[in-house]
Amino acid sequence: MTKLRLLVHVEGQTELSFVNRLLGEHLAAGYSFVRARLAGNPRMQRGGIRSWPGVRRDILKHLKEDRDMIVATMVDYYGLPQDWPDERDRRA
Repeated sequence: MTKLRLLVHVEGQTELSFVNRLLGEHLAAGYSFVRARLAGNPRMQRGGIRSWPGVRRDILKHLKEDRDMIVATMVDYYGLPQDWPDERDRRA
């Protein structure tokens, strides 16, 4: 059985370090690798997430490229762009 891979789209450098250094070690037994990828807005110096369509496009691309990959997000709700799905979108 193939071990799954976990890719976490994160908002900034702090989350990137957390996933790659701490979370990756902790989850190593369950996944063949755990990596983070910046989904933040590169123009913002102190974090800040891009709009939902761009992040969604990246997530779908990664899911299509690798069927054994799980893709997740780690973002702050504070300052989240209004075009991101909210709890009403997740009820259905």
